[in-house]
Amino acid sequence: MNRLLDYIAGYRFFYVSGGSRRLVSSLLIENSIPYTVKNLGDGSMRLKIRLNKVEETRSLLSDGGVDFTVSLQKGLPALLSRIIKRPGYVVGLI
Repeated sequence: MNRLLDYIAGYRFFYVSGGSRRLVSSLLIENSIPYTVKNLGDGSMRLKIRLNKVEETRSLLSDGGVDFTVSLQKGLPALLSRIIKRPGYVVGLI
């Protein structure tokens, strides 16, 4: 069910190097930011953060001195924005 809610709300992936795992976890837990983590093979991790918490997470990690990258927006909001930008889809649906 959580995957479905993440898809409906929209999310972004944060990729964080392995050296700052504890710092990132403590920052997110202390600020009550819900996240899903996946450990990657090279010691780094991928965090899934919902869109309503992306800016807060970005500022927390930047202030904490964490090196990270952020993916493009994913989920239903991203899909809808792509459909709206292409009027052919809307005309085809009608």
